[in-house]
Amino acid sequence: MRVARGRRFLGASIIGALLCTIPAVAVGSAQAMAVSPVSAKSTECRHEFTGADRTELITLSDPSTLRDLHDARDRATRIRALFVKNHDYRGTFAVFYKAVLDGAVPSIDNGDYADRDYVTAVSLDFFKRYLENLHGHLTGGPVTPYWQNFYDKTAECNLSPGRVLLAALNAHVIIDLPQAVATAGSSQRNFDDFMKVGDSLQASTSVMFADFKQVYGEDVSGFFGGLIFGDAIDLVVGPGGTQYTVLQSARAYAFANGLELQGFTKAGAFARMHASWLLAEGFVTTSATAGAI
Repeated sequence: MRVARGRRFLGASIIGALLCTIPAVAVGSAQAMAVSPVSAKSTECRHEFTGADRTELITLSDPSTLRDLHDARDRATRIRALFVKNHDYRGTFAVFYKAVLDGAVPSIDNGDYADRDYVTAVSLDFFKRYLENLHGHLTGGPVTPYWQNFYDKTAECNLSPGRVLLAALNAHVIIDLPQAVATAGSSQRNFDDFMKVGDSLQASTSVMFADFKQVYGEDVSGFFGGLIFGDAIDLVVGPGGTQYTVLQSARAYAFANGLELQGFTKAGAFARMHASWLLAEGFVTTSATAGAI
């Protein structure tokens, strides 16, 4: 579904206003997370990979050998398969990413963008950041704190699969995406192409929701489609517009941060990204505690 850009930004302003009511609760939750003892880990939702499967995962996640977006889509498909067949929570994000690449790669191949090279560069760098952290996780190498939070949660089997997925999305969209925007040398002239990628992925979200429910037995569409914000945004952008507006507003926010990361405001931009991540994690934790996901 496409929404006029003016209505999109009006929706974004509503999200901003609604988010202003969250900080006290979310930050409180984040502080509680920091001082609470770590939950006992179990292996029920984290498979111990050995032999050929472990070797394959390490090979697939090696970012130094990534060739192009077709290779990225093939790797995402196989990574998903390996995690899913073992009912591993690390597959929550792999399910999501496979659907995203299945939607994005054909749109790039079809020449749907004014600057295909730019869209390719952003998309490839974005995926490489996922691979880098997965590879580090599997091999004992470097993992960012944001992704470490996700991998820690994949071993907390008391959490819902949806809550675990959101930990990965918070890391990837709030932290990784602006950095990919910056690495690609983005400027304001790239904004329309960048947002058009989000337009092209609308059909992919429904595929991801269906796959996620089939694999993990949880319907997460409500959380993305208005469970947090109710019908407030739909009143502005139309029925079904909440999911679209939330996701596109997140992309617009990431693009703005990515522009700032390229200049003297880099430190301030990253500090804001970190604060946004803390807020998002705290809010999602509060929502999960309330049974929203």
